[in-house]
Amino acid sequence: MNQEQLRKLIAEFLEERKKPTPHEIALWIRRKYGYKVRDSKVAKELENIGWLGDLLIKSSSYGPVQSYKVNEWQALGKDGKVVNLRQVTANIKPTTDWKEAVRLFIESEVPASEVKVREADGERIAVVSIPDIHVGKLAWKAQTGTAYDTKRAVEAYMQAVTHFLDNMPKDIGRILYIVGNDLVNMDNGRNTTTAGTPQDSDTRFEYAFTRARQMVASSAEMFAEVAPVDMVVQPGNHDGELTWVLGEVVSAYFRNTDGIRVYNQPTPRKYLLYGDILFGVTHGDDVKPQALPGLMLQEARTLLGEARWLEWFLGHLHRKKEYVTMTVNEEHGVRMRYLPSLSGTDKWHASKGYGNVRAAEMYLYRKGVGLCGSVNFNFDPGEDEDRAAGSVILS
Repeated sequence: MNQEQLRKLIAEFLEERKKPTPHEIALWIRRKYGYKVRDSKVAKELENIGWLGDLLIKSSSYGPVQSYKVNEWQALGKDGKVVNLRQVTANIKPTTDWKEAVRLFIESEVPASEVKVREADGERIAVVSIPDIHVGKLAWKAQTGTAYDTKRAVEAYMQAVTHFLDNMPKDIGRILYIVGNDLVNMDNGRNTTTAGTPQDSDTRFEYAFTRARQMVASSAEMFAEVAPVDMVVQPGNHDGELTWVLGEVVSAYFRNTDGIRVYNQPTPRKYLLYGDILFGVTHGDDVKPQALPGLMLQEARTLLGEARWLEWFLGHLHRKKEYVTMTVNEEHGVRMRYLPSLSGTDKWHASKGYGNVRAAEMYLYRKGVGLCGSVNFNFDPGEDEDRAAGSVILS
């Protein structure tokens, strides 16, 4: 095993464990990959990684590290005592193209998920969509009233997932898990949207991609412990290319898992039929709501014969909104749901006066009945939110 391979395996282990010993890492590498490596070699590499910090552990934040050199020497400090000094020089190949970042990830051999999917025969389906989380977005509380970054985005998302699992009915037969809708705040190494609009970002887009991928895969595995999962990947206007690639990576990860199916068609709209309920999924930025019923009738015509209830799930607006278009009577209407967002408010949205109640929703449907329930999650930002930002009380 060469140094580059060893470094990658140690980095992978460190993502899962806190303060491991060299022996634990060596044993994990042997069990998972079959490589035999001495504890002393792992200890030395851990020392080097400690000095290089995130540069080596998460080198994709800048680009792959081609090589590095560590120089050590002693010198007299200001107090006259001898101090140990170290200089680390790294040769990095910059990664600025999203295709290169994804290629590097896939080349590292995407492991296959080992999750055991619970077989369920319930007649209800749970629709989980947590749109517009914007992993990678940066917001300063003093400026926008909300503190927000990658860490906070992932924590809010996983809190919602846990809440939905805790309140999941026992008679759920399937889970429709809608992923994307501005899952990531930027679409490239320039930290801009797909159209080129600059974004306030707290990290490199490669790291945002990695955290989003981990978050989505973990959530799908947690849902699979309840019932089989149908994952629909829907890119947004911020991450039109990156989320599609994430869908390809997640699809590869679940390639051996029969109970988790990933739908990542490169179409702007997607349709799924569950019994007599037809679901439409799109981001909602490029088509007016009045056009969606007609598009569903045109694009999903082969599914309409079995459908009694027609439901659209959209994001983009960061707030809850519903439209009902009457065709014959209310039960045959086309309902369009713009779902709320858990994202904090960045500088641009704050300057324009845009805000939102940070929340997420899960909808429950039953064959022959249609919508039969919902579960709400209202996020509590705690000290990360200051509703009086910019306000002064004069005395």
